[in-house]
Amino acid sequence: MSVKGIVLYLTDRRSIPGKKRCLAPSRRKNMKLEKYRHPFIFYGVAVLVPWAFWFIAGAISKTPLWEEQSWLIFASILVILGTAAPMAVAFALIFPDKEMRQELISACTNFRGIHWKW
Repeated sequence: MSVKGIVLYLTDRRSIPGKKRCLAPSRRKNMKLEKYRHPFIFYGVAVLVPWAFWFIAGAISKTPLWEEQSWLIFASILVILGTAAPMAVAFALIFPDKEMRQELISACTNFRGIHWKW
């Protein structure tokens, strides 16, 4: 799909006659694809870290340590950390770059393109 096709896809001409309304306002300034330069680091860490935490929690659950409440709490914390790890990795890769950080904040806080009527 060409850039013109993407712009037409993101533009809804039916809303106001004679005016274009952009459905994705955070994409108005074209984010360069080169900014997303760590997909393999993200994917590797976002897969390995949760599975490591979950395997440790699973190993604890198969031992007599599971009967003690402190180990149960520790394993539960490992499961929660494993679940939150991909988000933490994404933030760690996004926040050093000012432009990507602004794009993330804009995408999370801009509700202009959302239609509440289904």
